Amino acid sequence: MQASLTRSQKISTVKTSAAWLVAAVIFPILVHLIPPYQGIPIGAYLLPVFYIPLIALWLSGWKTAIFITILAPLVNFFLTGSPQSGIMGMLTIEVLLFTGMAALWMTTPVRWAAGPLSYVGAKVISSTLLILWPILPASPWEFFTNSLQNGAPGILILLLLNLLLVRFAPIQK
Repeated sequence: MQASLTRSQKISTVKTSAAWLVAAVIFPILVHLIPPYQGIPIGAYLLPVFYIPLIALWLSGWKTAIFITILAPLVNFFLTGSPQSGIMGMLTIEVLLFTGMAALWMTTPVRWAAGPLSYVGAKVISSTLLILWPILPASPWEFFTNSLQNGAPGILILLLLNLLLVRFAPIQK
């Protein structure tokens, strides 16, 4: 009896992770169908790649969130060719940093701001990494400030999502 329960739980975890992965791949693709604004992709403004990991982290736990964070950019790349391979590496690192930091912030009194704080923290680290791994034509400081300036609407959306999750959803471990 116990073995079938464990197997059933494993199947449920796989199904849940697969559903989150599909959402983490499809949602950014849908957002990027919106035409660019002033030559900048809408994703740079709205930051859709960060929403699903934050929600999955909150609702399904850190293991599921890390799983989808690692696989979603890769699956997206194989399906659409986007993001470009060099940027995909940096984006994957950023979303992994974001997810890890958000998991830590969720255990503190400021869990209501875990998403925005984690985004800024991930950008600080990824901008610093550009010194060692200059895959973008911008300077690390320019990359950081442009990310915050362009991403301001997305950061506000992350805050709103975070506030809704704090209010209406239980934290999973």
